[in-house]
Amino acid sequence: MTEIPRPWGTSFLGIALLVASTAGVACISMGTPLEESPGSTPDGGANLSGPVGAGGSPTTGASGLFVSVSAGYHGACALKTDNTIACWGTWANPGGTFKTVSVGGSWPCGLRADGTVICWTDSGAIVGSGFTYPTGTFASLSVGYARACGVRDDGTVACWGVPCSSVEQPPSGTFTSVNLDSGGDFPCGVRTDGSLACWNQCLPPGSIPTPPSGTFASVSVIGDASVCAVRADGTVACWGDNTYGQATPPSGTFSSLSSGLQFACGVRTDGTVACWGDNTYGQARPPAGTFTSIGAGYQFACGVKNDGTLACWGDNSAGQSTPPAH
Repeated sequence: MTEIPRPWGTSFLGIALLVASTAGVACISMGTPLEESPGSTPDGGANLSGPVGAGGSPTTGASGLFVSVSAGYHGACALKTDNTIACWGTWANPGGTFKTVSVGGSWPCGLRADGTVICWTDSGAIVGSGFTYPTGTFASLSVGYARACGVRDDGTVACWGVPCSSVEQPPSGTFTSVNLDSGGDFPCGVRTDGSLACWNQCLPPGSIPTPPSGTFASVSVIGDASVCAVRADGTVACWGDNTYGQATPPSGTFSSLSSGLQFACGVRTDGTVACWGDNTYGQARPPAGTFTSIGAGYQFACGVKNDGTLACWGDNSAGQSTPPAH
């Protein structure tokens, strides 16, 4: 199948365009409404001369509403304490309740309360009209440009989306998490034994950076050529392209990571946030305070603070760094 154009250029945080499943499909037509149902920062890669926009100064939303957040291209979505989703920037709010949400370049996708996958447009309509969704139930989801992967409840990985001329199937075995690069070209996952596995979906043979040995808790792929992961001891290891300093993480221990376009952010074990890599729009300058969740997007990032409020920083050209009041 011919590749569709990438709206973010050659490297960007992906689209959740779901069109083929390795385990069966369920088709839904386009336009069907979603059904309602009962820190300090290192200076790595900094370039402070670029425009910052309103998001350059962190903006905080309402109190006590949110538990996790995911950022994509010019928009973000957050899971609320009642399991509904609130979106801002270029995205509309979906109906129903969810377990988690992952935002891409043209659609956000979420796991409903029953573990099934659904995606929606900027109007809140279901993505469909020939697109297909994986069957079965999932524990987690990661979207990249035109492709997505998820970890099923039994630990196996399923990937789907627009195929390339040469596609490697997900490796056998069981995983605890999976993450796609910004272009959706190669995923990496953490196996249940803590080792890392990466596989090629669209890149030329031999172009995927080889992961290090050891045991890991999570992994996050940056751009098309860099990867960072949290080791079992909480330290961060990065490898691959380091043009913007995105493969030079700070010292210390972390509980989670999220990668944007040539930058990454992590929540330290003390709850503060550190970001590294490209800082053209202030996206690598997080606010002070303690956080429970972080989501890095296209030149901006958002986080959930310990009190349940949302804070965003970086580019705000589409309102993506202005979180909702409710």
